[in-house]
Amino acid sequence: MLGGEYKAISPSGQVYKLILKIKATGEYAVFGGYQLGSQGSKIIVEILNSEDLYPTGGIREVSPSEIEILDPQPYND
Repeated sequence: MLGGEYKAISPSGQVYKLILKIKATGEYAVFGGYQLGSQGSKIIVEILNSEDLYPTGGIREVSPSEIEILDPQPYND
């Protein structure tokens, strides 16, 4: 999973995964990297299944303005 290492750790030591939402489509995703180009920055995201938040295998490039960061979810993987 591309976003498998994109985690945040709270001061208490709880590990969270940061879930992104693509505004235009409503799809959930995790951060997979970024690419700088002549047209500006693009973020690479890996699409997640909306029911269980596991990867679907889909990868997209989106601009930072096209996504929102949802509340962090406890990382139980």
